[in-house]
Amino acid sequence: MEQSHEIDVLIIEDDLKVAEINKRFVEKVGDFNVVGVATSKEEIDTLLDVYKPQLVILDIYLPDVNGVEFLPTLKVEYPEVDVIMISAEQDVQMIVETLRYGVFDYLTKPVMFKRFKEMLTRYKQFRSTITHWTNEQKKLDQKNIDQLFLGSEQGEPSQAPFAKGIDHITYHKILAFIQARGEATTELVVEAFGVSRSTARRYLASLVERGDAKSDVTYGVVGRPEKLYKPT
Repeated sequence: MEQSHEIDVLIIEDDLKVAEINKRFVEKVGDFNVVGVATSKEEIDTLLDVYKPQLVILDIYLPDVNGVEFLPTLKVEYPEVDVIMISAEQDVQMIVETLRYGVFDYLTKPVMFKRFKEMLTRYKQFRSTITHWTNEQKKLDQKNIDQLFLGSEQGEPSQAPFAKGIDHITYHKILAFIQARGEATTELVVEAFGVSRSTARRYLASLVERGDAKSDVTYGVVGRPEKLYKPT
């Protein structure tokens, strides 16, 4: 029987709607398997013990436990479990503290799927690399160590900078709007954000150019063609 290479993931999040979104994001990436969702300290302990996941997606604020304060216990009792934090918290001291406990990545809510996918792709490559080297190599040279700590040399190039006149906050608000709806037109963006048609078209074109959206042509009731934008 062929052994599964899926990475088991436990989601720790008390907001069930957010947990469901995170679950769907994980499942869209592939090679990951969500074994459960924990919403309290009791459920965390039970699911960690039963499923022994390789990866935990952890929120900071839960009803009966603080995720950052829970990290030392998690790392002691389950040293081989990796952690990704997803939280609305942006306090610098708290974020730095998560880094000191070896968190793989930190995403702020609301999470964009593109960033989520990039994070899981990097994690999958990281886990594949350490598994291979642990099984096949006794020592690592500096090039191998740099690859492990700084990322794969074969990684994707960084995303292009924003074009002149594109505000990154407005850009991400429009992107979130399209992701929430599943699709949008120029008119819908104009109505939602109170911007001019030319401004809406400029931001939508930037979304397509940067790979965060794709466009298609649809025909309205009078047969006039109109561009329809969907998240990638």
